[in-house]
Amino acid sequence: MAKSSLLVGFDQPEYDMKTAPILNVFESAEVIKSDRHEFWKSRVLNDYGVSFFCEPEEFSGRMRSKLLGRYSVHSVEFSQAHRAERIVTNPDIVFVNCMLQNEGAKICGKREKILEDGGMVVYEASEPYFLSFDGASKWLVLGMLKSDLADNIGDLDRHFEEQVTYDSQLVAALSELMFKILNANLPEQQSIDDALGDSVFNLLLATILSSDLELENSSSFSSTAMLQRARRYVRENLVNPDLEPSIVSDALGITTGYLHKVFSSTNTTLMQYVLTERLEKCRVEIGRMDRARNITQIAFKWGFNDTSHFSRTFRRRFGVSAKEYRDQVQKNRRYN
Repeated sequence: MAKSSLLVGFDQPEYDMKTAPILNVFESAEVIKSDRHEFWKSRVLNDYGVSFFCEPEEFSGRMRSKLLGRYSVHSVEFSQAHRAERIVTNPDIVFVNCMLQNEGAKICGKREKILEDGGMVVYEASEPYFLSFDGASKWLVLGMLKSDLADNIGDLDRHFEEQVTYDSQLVAALSELMFKILNANLPEQQSIDDALGDSVFNLLLATILSSDLELENSSSFSSTAMLQRARRYVRENLVNPDLEPSIVSDALGITTGYLHKVFSSTNTTLMQYVLTERLEKCRVEIGRMDRARNITQIAFKWGFNDTSHFSRTFRRRFGVSAKEYRDQVQKNRRYN
């Protein structure tokens, strides 16, 4: 499969800023009845790395997908029973499924889970899995990098391995937000997509933290709360080029050792998190800035003090240089 973004194919851990589409829409009604089944099978496999199986008679389906900065949202609906099996795997990608309607459904990944109306399930693309539906169904999917979720959820693997219950009101709010974004006629502008993506992700975090799994363990909850405090302090002080563990731990009133322990539960370090957040702030601001402004000034504003280090890490994370990314955003604005 060709290199693509989080939106189409989900086959790489970072963005491809050059080729990422804004919106991907297809439905069976685009073709004549006799060709609909094969059309759908081909599109789902080519665009998403998923094999599709169902009885071809009277088949109808519709999918809409939109890239929101670091995340992607999708709505899917089918008229009949079917099975979808992931063929293209990626250990860096996680999906969240919010069920709107089904006549009986389940997912088989690390374990079999029942998909209930109004429910939510979290699963990863690190190995093949399949979803099966006993009848007509509608659902929403949120795609993201596993590292983004793991950085905020201490024991993320348990959400993959266990049947977890999430607050129904928050699941409904998350579903409504994703649905409205997909169906809204919004300007195709990078800064808007970034802001919407962050809003969806933050609401997802609240939903996950509301689960019975997260609330049952008070010590885990305490560590999670400290992690959130540390992350908030980092985000508020990214402009400080001297930001380091001792400064953060002193500000939070904890030892540096405990700070490292809190971050180690997310399979990252404090300084890796600082770098990730600085790069993201630079990416967003470079996408908004006028061509006449200096990229180096943006990097220095967000705490970088070495242009070579900034250039190298920006390209490694986003797959293009800062200048190439700015040019691509400006080009998209001209053509949309």
